[in-house]
Amino acid sequence: LMGKTGGYLFGYLVAAAAVGFLADRGWNSVWWKLALSLSIGHVIVFALGVFWLAIYIGWSNAIVFGLIPFLLGTVLKTALAFFSVYGVRQATSRV
Repeated sequence: LMGKTGGYLFGYLVAAAAVGFLADRGWNSVWWKLALSLSIGHVIVFALGVFWLAIYIGWSNAIVFGLIPFLLGTVLKTALAFFSVYGVRQATSRV
């Protein structure tokens, strides 16, 4: 956890706890709350990851190399997670 990727690894733990906390409070049953909670999780990962990476390589490099290249993938992963969770939720509520 002390290397350049340590912030991202720690961020995953914090984000998982935050998204799980919100899911326990019903945020996965309303579409906009689900989308917001997944986005909050990604913001946490990137905030902690870029902050930690900036200690090693500076802010501008951390943003250029540790944030920007991953934004499109993050949007796609968030959409995939959203449609997966929301679709399963809708399918199981009809049963």
